[in-house]
Amino acid sequence: MTSSQFHRLLQRAGQNDEAALGELLGRYRGYIKVLSRRFLDDCGPVLADASDIVQQTCVAALKAFPDFRGESEGEFIAWLRAIHQHAAVDHLRRSRAQKRGGGQVAVLSGDPSADQSSPSRRLMQGEAAVELASAIEQLPDDLREAVRLRHLEGWSLPQIAEHMGRSHAAAAGLVKRGLSKLRADMKNEE
Repeated sequence: MTSSQFHRLLQRAGQNDEAALGELLGRYRGYIKVLSRRFLDDCGPVLADASDIVQQTCVAALKAFPDFRGESEGEFIAWLRAIHQHAAVDHLRRSRAQKRGGGQVAVLSGDPSADQSSPSRRLMQGEAAVELASAIEQLPDDLREAVRLRHLEGWSLPQIAEHMGRSHAAAAGLVKRGLSKLRADMKNEE
């Protein structure tokens, strides 16, 4: 999406055009899903699904949009990340409460990884992250997971192989095929 396309959609959304707002949020679904998976990975084993967090984020963004005062795509992404963070923490609280039978849940102060600033975390905060996340989300499940774990989370091939129940060679093949497909897909979008 070009800057002018973004601004046209933002302007239409600001004029209560629900279709424009839906299209604008749809553009960032892949990005939100990558953020959701990262959040869940950082939280350890939980009863939660990234797709649920994406949905909650989009619903919250729809409700909160009248209060958005930014004008740039960068401001919109930062606003969306903040909404995602709240939705993810709320979803995690509810999931843990259900898992424990509705008992008290410790209040989380925010993203467990908020203090970390790895290169992949910084990458996923930039505007180019939206295109990258969307392209990654289009990969087949196994390729997507292997690429995400290797290049966004920094897992070693043996860790990926164990996590995915594959041999070391098979895990390496998934990463290689995933990257090749990702490069081809992104090149075709240019």
